[in-house]
Amino acid sequence: MRAISFSGSSVITTNDVSEALTQLARGLAMAGVTDVLRIPICDGRGGETTAELVVGPGVGMMSVPFAWIEAEPDFSTASTMLRMHAQYPFSSQPQSAVFEDESAPAPTCLEWWDW
Repeated sequence: MRAISFSGSSVITTNDVSEALTQLARGLAMAGVTDVLRIPICDGRGGETTAELVVGPGVGMMSVPFAWIEAEPDFSTASTMLRMHAQYPFSSQPQSAVFEDESAPAPTCLEWWDW
């Protein structure tokens, strides 16, 4: 579990949601876009609720480990939805590449980058 600190407050969510949110925040900042994101959180009384966050360039956010003794909630649908956001940063490098000249060295990751 992770504590997300945002605008002077903290919320508790799963590692998966935290990772997806952090990457999406990076993607929004790189694109210069601000959006309102809804994430599932634990309410501190054993229940679940949601938090709405305004995320974009210049908005600071921090994720730190949080000691959690209860069963971890299943927020996998929410993390998948964050990863489906149009600004989620996916690698521009193809997953696999076929080179015509197998004796030639493979290109470096910088050669794949879309400058």
